[in-house]
Amino acid sequence: MNRYFIGGSDAAAIMGCDPYQTERELAAIKLGLMPEPDLSSNPHSRRGLTYEALALKAYRKKMGGYLFRPMEFMLSTTPYIKGHLDALWGKRKDASKWERIVEVKCPSIWMLRKIQREGLPLSYIVQVQHYMMLKLAPKVADVVLLDSEAADILWPAY
Repeated sequence: MNRYFIGGSDAAAIMGCDPYQTERELAAIKLGLMPEPDLSSNPHSRRGLTYEALALKAYRKKMGGYLFRPMEFMLSTTPYIKGHLDALWGKRKDASKWERIVEVKCPSIWMLRKIQREGLPLSYIVQVQHYMMLKLAPKVADVVLLDSEAADILWPAY
């Protein structure tokens, strides 16, 4: 249950840059005063679940190397701060030799065009920074944006 830890998606709300959830709403959920939102019927969540594997496949095709799909990471000093990364990428088959954090976003066409005009939303950047903190600041983190109309990723997306 997400109520008992702070994840990458929570980081943007904590920083006040989540367009869907305020700091107060997040606090109420974490304290058990509000139920966690049901995202199963959310079209943005469904799009992400539908296209994430396609985006990762396109990323690997462009990058070469290997993708590793970890479960979750946390800091040993603060086990209530966690992250569920979409993937790690490396040139070698050894998962301990990863080089990049990969975060997949499958935005609506409208949001994709907005990102092309204005750059990545701060909420995406904060989420990836949260993951970088958990993995002790890797050299690079990639936000992979899937254009579902073209069935390809936008490259580079940062």
